[in-house]
Amino acid sequence: MEDTINGNTYHSVRITNIKTKEELKIPFTYGYGEQYKSNTLNALCKKDNTSKFSLYHDFIYWIDEENCLMKDVKRWGK
Repeated sequence: MEDTINGNTYHSVRITNIKTKEELKIPFTYGYGEQYKSNTLNALCKKDNTSKFSLYHDFIYWIDEENCLMKDVKRWGK
């Protein structure tokens, strides 16, 4: 989500383990470009002590919603 007035970009992340249905969320935060991917990998590595390379290439399906409203991005990370 881009703040068109100030030019800043933000994101929130919801990670779902499809086997256990466990969710890990990253709340509304500043980030640019594909920063959400880095934040996601860092959160998963902290939780499971797993290799970023392995996670990125073998286990993650990315869904990137563009042009979201700020309220939707905040809600997604709660």
